[in-house]
Amino acid sequence: MVAGFLAGVIGMLASGPADLGYDGYLRARATYRAAARGEISLDELSLRQRAELAEIDRRIRNGETFERSPRERCFEAETRRHGGSPSALDREVIELACSQR
Repeated sequence: MVAGFLAGVIGMLASGPADLGYDGYLRARATYRAAARGEISLDELSLRQRAELAEIDRRIRNGETFERSPRERCFEAETRRHGGSPSALDREVIELACSQR
């Protein structure tokens, strides 16, 4: 079932590889699970969702993982420390603090 589902996604893909990032991976994983449970169909997926699913499939086939980088973990921790909604200035400070990781 999974292989057929992914083959359908890849066959319907109309754009290039998606730049997932960790958030994109989480979105694609939720979409995949919903489709696998029959809650949504491939016809309901946007091109972006299809591209994200195809990119996940490509990465899995290449043996890549979806671990967050140290920079991403730092950015998330600092964002939480700033109450979850940092100001533009706070985001710049966070970016600077996490850029070395």
